[in-house]
Amino acid sequence: MAQQLELALHKLSPITGSSSQGRDKQVSGMQGYESRHRSSQEERIPSYKIHKPKHFFPTFNGEDVHRWLYKCAQYFEIEEIANTDKLRIASYYLEGVALYWHQNFLRSAENQRATWEEYVEAISCRFGGQQDPLEELMDLNNEGIWKNISEILIFCGTR
Repeated sequence: MAQQLELALHKLSPITGSSSQGRDKQVSGMQGYESRHRSSQEERIPSYKIHKPKHFFPTFNGEDVHRWLYKCAQYFEIEEIANTDKLRIASYYLEGVALYWHQNFLRSAENQRATWEEYVEAISCRFGGQQDPLEELMDLNNEGIWKNISEILIFCGTR
């Protein structure tokens, strides 16, 4: 557009008798206007950056460690947390008995940095053991509960 304006001014200069200096001032003034106008348009262009939704880290007070660890794993994956930062982040959200256990765990480590995997194993042993919930259900069989349930089911099926 500046070139078109310059060409038009060049054609008009013999008619109006304006000097080349005046024409240069007009052209440079228009170019300044265009650059200001262009930059203000660029500022108005919305930015479409994708923002991740905020996720809240779960607190842990010593109950249902497997559920807490599952939610931790989800959070770390979504937020792309490095392995070296996982323990520090998780420890911030410990409360009550779990916090006291964590402090003793760090003292017993004697300045050795535990990995997240070692920490998961230790906290699982302390607050929930390594037993799978399905294994716990199968252990109920040893207590005779399955026998009672099967009798009830048989009784209901004969009705």
